[in-house]
Amino acid sequence: MHGVRHGPLLQRARRGAGDGTAAALGSTGPKLLVKRAVVVVIRRGDRVLVIRRGATTPGSGHWAPLAGKLEVGEDEAQAVRREALEEVGLHVRPIRRAWQSTSFDGRHELSWWLAEASGGTLRPDPREVAVTRWIRPEEFAALSPIFPGDLPFFDEVIGELGSGSAEEGK
Repeated sequence: MHGVRHGPLLQRARRGAGDGTAAALGSTGPKLLVKRAVVVVIRRGDRVLVIRRGATTPGSGHWAPLAGKLEVGEDEAQAVRREALEEVGLHVRPIRRAWQSTSFDGRHELSWWLAEASGGTLRPDPREVAVTRWIRPEEFAALSPIFPGDLPFFDEVIGELGSGSAEEGK
């Protein structure tokens, strides 16, 4: 089984008390609470689903995998399923958490999950998703604009993972 890889910003963050928040990066000024979120990398064959974020979402216009905050009482695998269904209408099977990083604005601790499309019809929510595209992971760097912090996942992590192993509910 593969371990979870960590992005460089997350390595500097400190974990909170298990309530879905963590202390912010940096040590000066008031502490910003960092919320937990999932990034959902949906695979179908040799391709992954990426979206161009909708006009009303943070980072609008950027290409990225699906992402969303954990709701109260929800574990990461549940959030993966919910976000995929809400944002693009797909049922997914969470495979495993593969990587961790911090969001582009430093406000969210991101757990990157591989998931397999298992049903549903691709129906993007226009409030959150402007465009969808199935790409090969190596094509991600050619999209524009993207969040620079997402590149290490596509460059270093996804190619090493193979099919992963089921860790549903963890």
